[in-house]
Amino acid sequence: MAMRYLKVVSVHNNPDHPNICYYEDDENEFLRTRRVMEIFPDGSFGMATGEFEFGRTFLPIEGSISFEEIAAEKDIYPFVISQDEFEQIWSKLIQRMLAEK
Repeated sequence: MAMRYLKVVSVHNNPDHPNICYYEDDENEFLRTRRVMEIFPDGSFGMATGEFEFGRTFLPIEGSISFEEIAAEKDIYPFVISQDEFEQIWSKLIQRMLAEK
């Protein structure tokens, strides 16, 4: 299974929208998102997989869009990251999620 890991930074002043998102997408299934993390301007966060949703975050119903389409959006900056970087952030947010329950 070929996976793609992205960090997407959005520059905005809307507290209801995340300013940092992380995606794990399955490149073999039309970029189907497997896991997502969202971090909001106030420091709150959400996470989702096919098995759970936390906070305001959910998996997209449709596949993810291409890197080029994301980069073409105004004030949105995508970065390809490593699986290790994704997993480190995922682990930190899981610990925070469990502490908040």
